[in-house]
Amino acid sequence: ALPISPKARIEQLVQLEGLEHLQACAGRPVIILAPHFVGLDAAFARLSCTGNFASMYAHQKNPRYDALLLAGRTRFGQQRLLSRQDGVRAVLRAMGEGLPFYYLPDLDFGPHDAIFVPFFGVPAATVTGVSRIARVTKAVVLPCVAKMQPGGEGYVAQLLPAWRDFPGTDV
Repeated sequence: ALPISPKARIEQLVQLEGLEHLQACAGRPVIILAPHFVGLDAAFARLSCTGNFASMYAHQKNPRYDALLLAGRTRFGQQRLLSRQDGVRAVLRAMGEGLPFYYLPDLDFGPHDAIFVPFFGVPAATVTGVSRIARVTKAVVLPCVAKMQPGGEGYVAQLLPAWRDFPGTDV
């Protein structure tokens, strides 16, 4: 229902916590780091009710579904959805224009753009994009987690405080 719900319904279904962390970053480049979990669209939909953002997406195989998702994700304000094929330069341009970047960093782009680190004891590809983009843009990184409410009726999208001293000097 989120891709077609009106703004008032989204504001009712998705509680937003921690917006003050984003507001405290006004005038600075921002990466909102969101795990690629079930609530990713809920958090972006709710954030898009508060302002304009950039995010990256992967085209869907079904053109009708792709058009529905794109229209749903861009219907409030002036959201900028960048195709994965547009690459990181489009992201850097959007951030340079002052748009916070809603980043879902779990896509595996292969060994060139990832490092392999243990995940529950199994080597897993981990993209290094967040540290690279943060370094190039001097962006503040705010984690964002969306959790489904008990009983499955709605979500809580929580912006957490900015990471300190990120990305550091060893990446």
